[in-house]
Amino acid sequence: MAAGVSAGYAQMQRSHWTVWEGFCAGIGLDPKLQNVKDPVPFLQIFAHRVRRGELAIRGKGVRRGTVDGYVRSVGQVLASLGANDPRHDQYGKTDFRLSRQLRSYEREDPPPGPPPSLLP
Repeated sequence: MAAGVSAGYAQMQRSHWTVWEGFCAGIGLDPKLQNVKDPVPFLQIFAHRVRRGELAIRGKGVRRGTVDGYVRSVGQVLASLGANDPRHDQYGKTDFRLSRQLRSYEREDPPPGPPPSLLP
């Protein structure tokens, strides 16, 4: 376990960061968001494209929790590099625009069903 996280979590975070770097390269943005005054709109576009499956690792649309994981990974990597976590406002809360977007995904997601092993 490195830096207090499991090997699986660290691998997932690296995968999400790689996707973020590809997204940034595609739009000509520095992935470390240096010299970006308001990074939230870029995080929102990234989240939207992940949600639709355009950037998701498996290439399929994903649920809200997965989108949140991608965005959280980006914020945590940037914070580990000494930058501010771009998801957060000046009070340390998730930026209103981003939290509203993620909540809308949660409302669109179907309710969780029983585990497949319990289905007839």
